[in-house]
Amino acid sequence: SILGALAEAAFPPRPPDRSHWYGRMEEEGCLNADVYAPECDGGRRPVLVWLHGGAFAMGSNAEAGEHDATQLARDHDVVVVCLNYRLGPLGFLHFPEEGATNLGIRDQIAGLEWVKGAAAAFGGDPDNVTVVGESAGGASAMTLVASPRARGLFHKAVALSGAGTWTHSPRTWKQCRAVLERILGGPLTPAAFSKLPEEATGPLVRRTLWNPLGSLGTDALMWQPYRDGDVLPAEGAPANPRSIPLLAGVMADEMQFFHRLGQPRVRTQGVPEEVTGP
Repeated sequence: SILGALAEAAFPPRPPDRSHWYGRMEEEGCLNADVYAPECDGGRRPVLVWLHGGAFAMGSNAEAGEHDATQLARDHDVVVVCLNYRLGPLGFLHFPEEGATNLGIRDQIAGLEWVKGAAAAFGGDPDNVTVVGESAGGASAMTLVASPRARGLFHKAVALSGAGTWTHSPRTWKQCRAVLERILGGPLTPAAFSKLPEEATGPLVRRTLWNPLGSLGTDALMWQPYRDGDVLPAEGAPANPRSIPLLAGVMADEMQFFHRLGQPRVRTQGVPEEVTGP
């Protein structure tokens, strides 16, 4: 629905950090979209769907303001849709035994379904939709390319850093779950998580954001998609499985951002100083 579009909406919960990203109200009911469009004149313009980054634990669709989506829409005659999706444990705490996995990716798919139905109302072409993401958003774009549930919802993809390999196997998620259970002091079940006070979500993400499995010899993020055999094929997917044009690249200064946030286990050996900073 596009009713109530003028009301200020919430952001997904995320951990307190030194970046102070957009200090507005945060809650689980964050599933909204910001739409930037030229004046509607009955045309059918290409649609660009932006997925923000932030290690699947930080950020929001307000990042589009940093990149000036208004100017992008005006100067290039496109419709830009910036989606929110649930982050951290609300979006990427997986309970495969309960069939509750990849809620954040499911949010993105629901957003793409909405775009398909609503694009024409904003002068967009529902048959010409490109998904664009940066960092975790780029990994999301790759995940959506591989997801059978996203089939037919978009037609091109751009991954600005981020990779389709940023996913959990059952083995790595079992290791992450053990880390969470040590932090919480007991078995991690849907019932146990539902009893966790809302104000504890941010600190939990803060404690687990930076390479929780470093001691196990892997750089896996705690919060990332899970190869569940439903949203994402259990054994991964062949390259470009549905012949979707894909543009992939890297962000020159992305790691410097995490380094300056105080990532405690960033390995800087051999990394140029222009990346890590002085």
